[in-house]
Amino acid sequence: MIFTTLITLFGSALLACLVGCLVGVTWARLAGPSTRLMQSIVTGFLFVPLYVQAGGWSAGFGLLGWWTVSQVRAAQDPTHGLFAVVWIHGLGAFPLVAWLIYLGMTRIPKGLEEAAMIDGGILWTMRRVWFPSIARWSLVGGGLTAALVAGDMLITNLYRVPTMTEQAYLNAQSGEEDWGLWIRSSLPAVVLGALTIFVSSWRSDRFAARESIVRQGAYCIVLPRWALFLARVPMVLAIAVAIGLPLANLVMKAGWDPIQVEGQIYRRWNLFQVGKSLQSIAEFSTELGWTLEVALFSSCIACAIAVFVGGWGSRSRWRISLMMGLAVIALALPGPIINLLVKRCFESLPELASDWVLDRTILGPLVAIQFRCLPVALIPALLAWLHWNRTTKSAMLLDGVSKGKELWWFALGNWRMLTATALLTAAMATADLASYLLLLPAGVSPIAMRIFELLHYGVRYKEAGICLFLAFTGMILGMIAIRLTNLGSFNRDH
Repeated sequence: MIFTTLITLFGSALLACLVGCLVGVTWARLAGPSTRLMQSIVTGFLFVPLYVQAGGWSAGFGLLGWWTVSQVRAAQDPTHGLFAVVWIHGLGAFPLVAWLIYLGMTRIPKGLEEAAMIDGGILWTMRRVWFPSIARWSLVGGGLTAALVAGDMLITNLYRVPTMTEQAYLNAQSGEEDWGLWIRSSLPAVVLGALTIFVSSWRSDRFAARESIVRQGAYCIVLPRWALFLARVPMVLAIAVAIGLPLANLVMKAGWDPIQVEGQIYRRWNLFQVGKSLQSIAEFSTELGWTLEVALFSSCIACAIAVFVGGWGSRSRWRISLMMGLAVIALALPGPIINLLVKRCFESLPELASDWVLDRTILGPLVAIQFRCLPVALIPALLAWLHWNRTTKSAMLLDGVSKGKELWWFALGNWRMLTATALLTAAMATADLASYLLLLPAGVSPIAMRIFELLHYGVRYKEAGICLFLAFTGMILGMIAIRLTNLGSFNRDH
């Protein structure tokens, strides 16, 4: 169990870093006319829930897939299940790594790269300038990927992969209290959080000197059009496999129409069947309503807390390090442990109040989901506060603006960032189920829970239709978010 846990963590982080580095470096140094489009597509995929991505892969290559590779169940073939978990988690997290690499490389001073190009050419620049930045941000991206994988048990449960988080979920579901297992399953979160605090508080003299250089815009390699096209082919292929293939699987499965001819069953793709599959979304209206309610409340709570806490944390470096470490711990904390902590917290209330909160309200799930949403909202809020403190705060203090009005002006001046953060946290609340699965009152069934149950039996046309709807909804929200933040404009500053 420990071995499979480590393979899942490191394998997913490695795959996410490999694909993310390829995409991020291409964006930063081989920018072309389609870069903004690729960034929008990759960002949109970041908003697609992981169980929907799993449904996309299962729709093509699972037990009932339109192009089934193997009919052997994962429970009978542990290697197949472990590979599937690493594959889905790694490709699901690569957009995060790609953006970290891209933003990290845009912070490299342009003059430093031009001097390295003159002194030693492209290989010298890659070795002395690019590689340190890529290595540093790949380490951050790999750590965040491992944190997200450590806290999730949906994919491991689908493929019956025995990890510590999966076993903790099974024990919590059956009512068995194994504190040793729960402590062991929480160790990755504590280790990742401690490393985050250490790395974020460490700043070498060389790094400080490089950051003090005035940046003159991002550096881009100038190539002939045909050479630029060839150099960008690997990135396009990686995005096509990681994003295009699962979406295409859902489209194929949604339109896979079985017909019977002389006693033999044949399958063909039919556009009418796609429309029929999408019409089945109406059957999930109750689950979609609960999902919208949880996502809306969770997003508002997370963004409001993040604005207040981010303002406090931006005042000193040790506070920033502490907040980053706690954010990683919250993201990596196994979902069953979150369920247990929140449940025990509410059970400490008087019996009538405890029963009312846990059985008749969704307050338990809303509190539990903050372990995922609040860290996601805290990071952009903290960055916005740091920029606010450098550029605007001193002028407002001279004008005699009070603390309450400062928060109002901060929210007004950063409404684009806050809106994009709200969309991201809403997507996180929609995607995450592990943190509140055991806290759901009777009769409350969000779409994540319904799909999670159905995917155990394969992807049929109804499941393909709802997964396709959620996938394109997430893609649209991600594209709106990238337009609001305008993160893809760094390479056009020069």
